Amino acid sequence: MCREVGERRPSAYNPRSMRKTALLRAALVVIAAAAPALAYERVEIRNKDVVLGQITDDLATHEYLIDVPRDAVLSLSLPKQKKSRLQGSMGLFRLDYRGESLLLIGKRKIQQARLPTVFARYRAIVQGVNGSTGTYVLKPKIKVQKKYKIIGRRSDLSPPGQIVFGALPGYAVQVKITWKGPDPVTIASFTAPDGSDMTSAVAGRQKKSSFRQKGYRTTQVGDHRIVLDIPPSANQWALSVVQKGRSVGRLLALREAQVAPPELDLLVAGGPLPLIVVKDEVGAGNEVVLTANNTTPRVIAVLGGDPQESSLIALEGGSTPARYLFLADDTHSALITVGSRNAGRRILSLDVDPIVAPGGDGKSTFRDLVYDASNRLVGWTETRTFDASGNTHTLVISDILSAGGAYTYTVLHRRPDGTTRRYDALPFQ
Repeated sequence: MCREVGERRPSAYNPRSMRKTALLRAALVVIAAAAPALAYERVEIRNKDVVLGQITDDLATHEYLIDVPRDAVLSLSLPKQKKSRLQGSMGLFRLDYRGESLLLIGKRKIQQARLPTVFARYRAIVQGVNGSTGTYVLKPKIKVQKKYKIIGRRSDLSPPGQIVFGALPGYAVQVKITWKGPDPVTIASFTAPDGSDMTSAVAGRQKKSSFRQKGYRTTQVGDHRIVLDIPPSANQWALSVVQKGRSVGRLLALREAQVAPPELDLLVAGGPLPLIVVKDEVGAGNEVVLTANNTTPRVIAVLGGDPQESSLIALEGGSTPARYLFLADDTHSALITVGSRNAGRRILSLDVDPIVAPGGDGKSTFRDLVYDASNRLVGWTETRTFDASGNTHTLVISDILSAGGAYTYTVLHRRPDGTTRRYDALPFQ
């Protein structure tokens, strides 16, 4: 490939179309300051699971997702391991990484300080204290509320004719209704968290002023809802729910996967935006890291060398140019073609060919750029081809979250051999 960037310079149709941008100087220092914690795929854990994990220097933070029903208590424990040098610590966060109020029970157990009043998903974090590494066993335990009861009267302006209770899978549920009046109070609906009907193979037992139904069994975690059909003749009524059961946990052996060295560096650049480097590859998309910024291409960072200034030049007039040229001193350049835009002119696809960089040339493509309701970029699919090795890597970036000062994202890396591995950038140093 010809490296003479002068051949690709456009004629200056309008000097005002050139935009100067500051580059990342002292690149290694900036990167180190912007490096989030790296984790492999977030694993969903359940009540009574036994998780076998291992903290390493490469992977010093592990994150697990766990669903907790309303009115339930979640506790996490890290039993001491005789042959492990890990000094483990735990944290519990909401999905936006706001810390959950906790009680410390001993040195290796934490528990929610307040019961969740609604169904909630949490992030459980395991780290090593003072840089310590080693194996660990994580044990989550959820204690659900087993009895619920409501009472109503005809004089109530808005009779509360329903119960919403939190449950775990595998619990047996019994429902009992009592009333005063000539006509029975019945169940209008009983639904699971996904809206499906709860059914029982056991016949209900109805008496003059009561009804009892056994045989319900939960299969999902979350809110279950019972709604009553209350006749006008009912002077008073009561609904009670009792659930009994024991969860069967799983053994999750994750150590082998967690000790495998990472093949990506996950960083955060100004914006903030994901800054991803494929290890063992040089030049091209590893040195000129790109994406789109709504209606124009966006250079996230220039790595390698020490360029002093850069320019993104529109090669066409109008409000939606299709071609751009990026230049950074005499060392880096990229010819960018916009493939498609949506009705709001936001970029949906890009082709970058060639990318010229000191470490080696190559090309990149960007597809399926996704924006949220506030027009913030939240994901895309990128392929990077490196001429030096001939390899092509695909990066599917998703789940970009920026909330409460926290920034996190997920990358699915498809290697040149077609195998994949998932990584998560976590907002912890």
